[in-house]
Amino acid sequence: MSVTRSQFIAATTIVLSALIGSADPASADPITAFIFNNTAYEQTSSSAPTTPAFYFFNIGATQTAGDFNSASATYPGPGSPQSLPLMNPTEFNFGSPRITSSGALRAAYPFGTYSITTTNTMTSASTTGVINYTADYFTSTIPYLTNYGALNGLNPAATFTFSFPAFTPNPSVTQGFTFLTIYDATSGQIVTGDEFQPPSTTSFTIPANTLAPSHTYDFELDFSDRLNGPFVGNAFTAQGFDLRTNGSFTTAPAPSIGLGLPVFLAVGSAWFGARLLERKRNPTSRNQTVLTGAKPAPNGLLAAALIAIGFVKPRRHGAHLFNVA
Repeated sequence: MSVTRSQFIAATTIVLSALIGSADPASADPITAFIFNNTAYEQTSSSAPTTPAFYFFNIGATQTAGDFNSASATYPGPGSPQSLPLMNPTEFNFGSPRITSSGALRAAYPFGTYSITTTNTMTSASTTGVINYTADYFTSTIPYLTNYGALNGLNPAATFTFSFPAFTPNPSVTQGFTFLTIYDATSGQIVTGDEFQPPSTTSFTIPANTLAPSHTYDFELDFSDRLNGPFVGNAFTAQGFDLRTNGSFTTAPAPSIGLGLPVFLAVGSAWFGARLLERKRNPTSRNQTVLTGAKPAPNGLLAAALIAIGFVKPRRHGAHLFNVA
């Protein structure tokens, strides 16, 4: 996934540009040029993953919508120059394919100068942000969900809390953020999430009925270190160093009462009608039963019989059919 949290960067750009102002009212607002180095893990158990699944790299820029309609980047790697597609009105973003090793990532996107230029092809106006990429500044904490074992079969009709460790940002960065995002595995759309939280955050609770029953979801927990650069030439810069852990889970099916109650009522009515008819035909039958010492079946035995033939579905202890914490 090529997710760079561009909405936050774009909002920062707008706020800072408003504070700084512009000598030329007709000029474009500042851009934020960015690069992101991403290491992705896959979680399949309650333990933290140890080996990266893949790597990827992002290059892009955010802008005020409509200022520019084209962007490109030059850098020391073999893919330079790289065209940056306009992903939405405020973001240009190129995301590399998945890369299988850190060595291959370094060869494709080496340290050096990354120049990102946005251009308005109608007016020929342009802005360039220059990033000096000299080192990687990842946190040492691998993200993972500490209660991963509770995900599969969770009851979507109840609240659920995702738990994960806090992290300490690399001392060389400007700031760190925690992101947890839940995606619909079928559509790929974001269902819910907790973004731009401080690195001390350790949980995120979703309300009941946020998720659907019997449905598969993907999650991504991201520990993001950010190195923000100075404002130069009408451009801000940002370098991101993200550790991301992905996984999936399937929710429990919705509880169903089935046909137990209707069938029980139907059988009960038929039995009661038969007894009335028998009493009318043979008024002494009940007295004879009492005199011979026969006892009516206890309620427990009747319930057990009904369960045995499927009229009542019992709630097994520990099965959590209707309430999964």
